[in-house]
Formats: sequence, structure tokens, C-alpha cells
Amino acid sequence: MLPDRSRLRAAARRHLDEQGAVVTHLGRGVLVGAVAGVLAGLSSWVFLELLDRATTARLDHGALVWFLPAAGVLIGLVYRHLGGTAGRGNDLLFEAIHEPTGWIPRRLPVLVMLGTVFGQLFGASVGREGVAVQMAGGLADWFARVVGLGAYWRRTLLVAAIAGGFGAVFGTPAAGMVFALEVPTLGRVRHEAIVPALVAALVGDRIVRGLGYVHGDPARVDVSVDPGLLVKVAAAGVAFGIAGTLFARAVHLVKRLSADAVPYLPLRLALGGVAILVLVALVGRDYLGL
Repeated sequence: MLPDRSRLRAAARRHLDEQGAVVTHLGRGVLVGAVAGVLAGLSSWVFLELLDRATTARLDHGALVWFLPAAGVLIGLVYRHLGGTAGRGNDLLFEAIHEPTGWIPRRLPVLVMLGTVFGQLFGASVGREGVAVQMAGGLADWFARVVGLGAYWRRTLLVAAIAGGFGAVFGTPAAGMVFALEVPTLGRVRHEAIVPALVAALVGDRIVRGLGYVHGDPARVDVSVDPGLLVKVAAAGVAFGIAGTLFARAVHLVKRLSADAVPYLPLRLALGGVAILVLVALVGRDYLGL
């Protein structure tokens, strides 16, 4: 048996080693988050600037909207012949987080950005979060491939990239972190990725703002918090959750039914463009684009 002093020294060394391992792990997490944030911030800034220019061009040249079906055909042809697995979008990214096997196609960020901007130019109702997340995730996976990250840090980098993309494209880093920690894992928070996700979201947001992009004037509401207001907000949260669930299920249903009815992607997108033009004729142009 070791003398008491020797045992104390051994325990102290073990404690220092454990603390050193924690600090090292934390430092790697911060570095991974910073890399993801830089990639997310730069790609989101380019995307947002292109979206603004496409929107301005469409508003200045109203006749562009009538070419939306033709734009759908072109986008569909590009994805059909060049997209490969990139056409699976967010599902591909989430699978890489759950069970990393093959690499995310390097063409994914370019295809999803250009396809979305092109659709926006002709009036398609495109979103931003999915595109920003896919761009950041694709670039992050490319980085993981170049530097040879292992499975654990690759997954962590992808989660951080999702946080960075969401936070940067909307200017909401806190929401980006929560989104990244919950959505890819269906509500099971990845606690080990909290620090990388937070760093990525903050860095991505700072880069977009630092490069001069303005998200718009935030709403300023002066309210006094009281129990009645909290009850109303809780009830609204339930309503929002139900509405979001119904919307998500409706989107999946429409995608499945349209794919079954019209398997050929270019034709399916062209018909979607025609449907939007019918809606334009009925309700006007207020709901085009973003």
C-alpha cells in the first residue's frame, strides 16, 4: 500500500489530468464551433446578398414571374442530372449526424444556394433556414473531410454548422443554437454540442453583421409581464405548435402526393410554377418570394 502522501499525490495528478482533459475537450469544442461559425457566416452573407438582389430584380421587372414554370424546368433538370444525393437536402445532413457514413456531396452548398436564388428571382416562395443550414453543413463536412476529423468531432461540427447557419441567416444566434441541438435529434438535446453550437451561432451572426448585412428593424414591444399575459403566451404557444405540426405534415403530404403523381422532377417543378401563377392571378403578388 502506498503511503498516505503518495496516495494524495497520485490522486492530485489524476485530478489534474482529468481537469486537463476537460479543458482540452472544451477548447476543441470552441475551435470546432468557431470554424463552423465562420463557414456558416460567410455562406449565409453571400446567400442573403444574392437573395436581396434577386428580390430587387424581380420587383423592378414584374414580367419575370411569368417565366417561373420555365425556371422550374431548368432547376429540375440541374438537380436531376447533377444533384445526385444532394437533392435529399436536410435529410442527408441529419443522417450524417446520426450515422456518419458517406460524405455530404461537395456540390450541395452551391446547388441549394443557386437553385433558391434562381427561384426567388422568378417569384418562388423560397425559405432561408433550410438553405443556410445545408450550405453550412455541406461546407463543414468538406472541412471535416479535408482535415480528417473522426466521427465524434464530425458530428459535433455538423451540429455546430446547423446552429451557425440558422443563427446567421436570421440574426438569431440563441434560436440557432436551440434549433441545432433539438431538431436533428427529434427533441433529444445533444448536451455535448452545446458549447460548439453556441460559439458557431454567435460567430456566424457576428460575421454576417460585420460584413454589413442588416436583417431589418427588430420589433420593439413594451409590455408589462403579468400572470394573465403568461397564460395568453402559453396558450399561443400551444396554438403555434399545433399550426406548425399541421403545416409540416401538409408539406410532407403534398410532396409525397406530387412525387407520386408526377415522378419527373422538371415537370413537377414546372407544374408548381403554374400553380403559383394561378394563385398570383387570384390573390396578387404579395406572397411571392420571401
